Amino acid sequence: MAKNFVYIGIAVLALIAVVLGYKIYQQKLTSTLPQTNQSTQNRPTTPTSVNQATPGEAQTPSVDLGEQERLVKSVPLPTAPLEARIAFNDQLKKYEKETGTIEITNCKPLPLIFRVKGETSFSIKNNDAVEYKISVGGQKITLAPNSMSTMMAGKADGVTDISCNGGVQGLVHFHQ
Repeated sequence: MAKNFVYIGIAVLALIAVVLGYKIYQQKLTSTLPQTNQSTQNRPTTPTSVNQATPGEAQTPSVDLGEQERLVKSVPLPTAPLEARIAFNDQLKKYEKETGTIEITNCKPLPLIFRVKGETSFSIKNNDAVEYKISVGGQKITLAPNSMSTMMAGKADGVTDISCNGGVQGLVHFHQ
């Protein structure tokens, strides 16, 4: 009988450890995502239609490049909480720039976060003396040193990453 109480006690302690571990994991996960405020509750829940800039009008980032790099690495999953997706939308529209040409220097796109009209072509320019393997939304190209190539933008209203040599380096927002 006493042996059963020991097993029950161990099971309860294990359950408490699992619950606490999950709470800590959740807290660390949400602390790495952009913050939001209560006034954004009625905004769209996906990172689409996030910038109201006039086509061709580049927006000036309000914070440094490090903040943009953090945003590139913190894209929320579609299953992420509503607040995380809204906060991502808010941050995305602060930094994205409308452009027809993305320049790659040291395997990094400039701008880091850009918007392109969906289903149109855009250029990617390699400013370096080395070859890069570029991927945008599943399309892959090999960009020769000091060269330029053209890619077709994905369907309107979506966000995807731009990768250089296999590593995510920036974001592309296709819009209508």
